[in-house]
Amino acid sequence: MTDARPLVDLLLRKSKIVREGEQALSLRAQEDRGRRWADENGYQVRRVWKENLSAWSDVERPQYDAAMAAVLGGETDALWCAFLDRLSHNVRTTKDRQRREGRWLSAAPLGLELNDPKDRKIRPGERRGVIDDVFYRVAAGRAARALAREYNSAGMRTATGKDFTAGTVRDIVDNPVYEGWHVGSGGKGQQRRQAYRDDKGHKISVAEDTARMIPADVAERARRVLHGHQLPEGFRPGRTRHLLTDLVRCAGCGSAMSASGQSTACSRSMHGGVCPAPASVKRMTLEQYVVELDLPAECDEESDSWAERLP
Repeated sequence: MTDARPLVDLLLRKSKIVREGEQALSLRAQEDRGRRWADENGYQVRRVWKENLSAWSDVERPQYDAAMAAVLGGETDALWCAFLDRLSHNVRTTKDRQRREGRWLSAAPLGLELNDPKDRKIRPGERRGVIDDVFYRVAAGRAARALAREYNSAGMRTATGKDFTAGTVRDIVDNPVYEGWHVGSGGKGQQRRQAYRDDKGHKISVAEDTARMIPADVAERARRVLHGHQLPEGFRPGRTRHLLTDLVRCAGCGSAMSASGQSTACSRSMHGGVCPAPASVKRMTLEQYVVELDLPAECDEESDSWAERLP
């Protein structure tokens, strides 16, 4: 009968400088403890990694590196380690080193795949067409929300099997990995993802072949258009079709109201937000009311605007 339990590797270590008689768990005792943990938590042990080196040594640690690569590469579901206080330091050190080496540390993002679990470089995958579509159409002026609706209507899903949202599209456009750069956490107060930089301020390539990634000029144009810093190429501003859009407010939540079919309705409610009493009125009726409204001559945008006087 096949064992369906998730996999766990055990990482055991003992420093060479530990002398006999000191209170330190032997490798055998560590393994026994790790196997008990696995049984108690519903895991099956896949492999046991053993090393006998100093915790703070700068020498090569092939067993430790292989164990980390196995869990990061998805060969095992978990890694049980002795001496977690030392591990936390080593994990941070290992991840920093792997970033500097240009290795991708997690599952490949939508549209990309890992070239080799050992070097962990990324390259375009089967769904590369989706990523190209996002960048080029956003750069041309397609709204993120409209793209998400289109993808969902076509039955497309994200890498995790969820529906597309405007946020999904924005996350793709803002992610430097699609240009081939490693991604860092960004600075304090930065909401967008930032390219990871080494101690000298250089960006680190994580792509198998940078030329196959999204061109830098396309990525930059898509980001500027998406965030309202650049008009799409060929865009010609015209007159607004619905003149009262954003000029009237919902009495339920105070949000701007915009056109929806033949009506003007609460924008927050239309976009999936929560409004205690969503307002909606026939657009023709509202426009006729505004035309017939007796407004004082001194009413202007700086003081008591006519939009604020609407019931």
